[in-house]
Amino acid sequence: MSRLLFSFFLLLFSTALFAQDAEYVEKNIKTDFGASGDGSRNDFEAFKEAAAFFNERQGRGTLIIPPGTYIVGKQLDYGVLLPIAYRPLADGALMNPYYKLGLPVLLISGCKNFTIKGENGAVLKFQNDMLLGGFFPDGKPMPLKDKKGNTLVPEANSITTIGDGLYIENCDSITISDLEIDGNSTNQNIGGNISSDGWQWGQSGIVMVEVHNCRLENLNVHHFVVDGLQIRNTTTKDIDRIDGQNISINKCSFDYNGRQGFSWTGGAGLNATSCSFSHTGRAHNKYLKKVLSTAPGAGMDIEPESDPNINTFRIVKDGVFKNCTFENNSGAGMVADIYNKEEYRIAQDVSFEDCTFWGTTYWSVWVSHPGFTFTNCRIYGSAVHSFDSDKPGKETKFISCFFEDKPYINDKGKRMPPYGNYLVEIADGIRTTFRDCTFTSHGKYYHYLVSSKPHDEKSKFSVHNCRFLNVSGTDKPRNSIAVGVLFTGNNKYVDAPASR
Repeated sequence: MSRLLFSFFLLLFSTALFAQDAEYVEKNIKTDFGASGDGSRNDFEAFKEAAAFFNERQGRGTLIIPPGTYIVGKQLDYGVLLPIAYRPLADGALMNPYYKLGLPVLLISGCKNFTIKGENGAVLKFQNDMLLGGFFPDGKPMPLKDKKGNTLVPEANSITTIGDGLYIENCDSITISDLEIDGNSTNQNIGGNISSDGWQWGQSGIVMVEVHNCRLENLNVHHFVVDGLQIRNTTTKDIDRIDGQNISINKCSFDYNGRQGFSWTGGAGLNATSCSFSHTGRAHNKYLKKVLSTAPGAGMDIEPESDPNINTFRIVKDGVFKNCTFENNSGAGMVADIYNKEEYRIAQDVSFEDCTFWGTTYWSVWVSHPGFTFTNCRIYGSAVHSFDSDKPGKETKFISCFFEDKPYINDKGKRMPPYGNYLVEIADGIRTTFRDCTFTSHGKYYHYLVSSKPHDEKSKFSVHNCRFLNVSGTDKPRNSIAVGVLFTGNNKYVDAPASR
């Protein structure tokens, strides 16, 4: 072996050894990296330098963000040579193929035992008037549709992105706490479509890819064009052998984002407590002169993205949500759709305890996957769909839940009636269970329940020990529909005085 080659391997070994043995350090974004936090100067370069520092040492430290408003955001022009760290954002291209490519504020990769901690109201806020969507070379926004009404999808060199807030990839033992991250979508220049379905990518608050043992706490992530939070972890394809990845989300809010509060597209072992996933698609944009909303528009979208054609499996499993709110979203409060067992698009064993779902312009709850259970939840607006469970224990279950057509009062004081004609509207599924639930009607029908196999005794829905309270002053709630439903135990029907 030549001396030069030996020296090269010695350098690699020494670098790896340093990364493993390096002492835990604490750095301050102001005093160590030069950020101002004055709400005026753009501090992007300081965060970029901080990320490079911790990535080089593979974590082992804390980044402190003191009080202040840190203006962030940077877009690279078309044809610029991309630093290696950012090439995956452009599908591996060496040169930027986009009209403008937005960079993440903090790109953390390959780190372990790393903390990002804000202090006393620290805010990361994207600067005004950044471009996102399709734009012509002169900077004018492209239209959403052509003269024939067809959706226009731009070429790469017409696409602009703003960039994500925090992008965390291939990391272990990560904590992010006590921080506000403001995408400032109200003041961003939104152009034409970025994909065939509107603005499906280009700016999200926190994106986590292949992360384990991660804790998010006391975060307020809001007004992003796309999602507040994304988690994309891969799993095995054997659903009974998926290891938990230990993701904890506590006292966080992901509100007023454009596409989703939270997109969970792969991973297992997630616990969320006292969190809000609300008001998706409700933020006004000054350039569009209307609200900025992209489908599905959900508070939370559970959508496994497995692709067996490329040997990638992202099954969603073992989620627990306690005392969380899913309110006033343009789409569903919580949606778990597109179940496909053959393609491993499976979300399984997800529970909601003491949560509130409030659908005003769309369904409150939408479930098409196995093992979803709702316990002691308040559901205002129609719940829809359930799972065709041939296997006992994987049916959709509502235990001690409260269903009511209660109007929602929005931030402008407007009363918004709950969505749907029924408190529950499920026309599919097998074994769907309602036990010890209360249905309170101010004017809507109690339920539309139709089993997928209404004449099969083992497939019928179960309504057990439930209470039906009619406060409408009419007989309408009693004119509900039930086909293939077994009413067992002590179900009570009570007509109370009319209520507002």
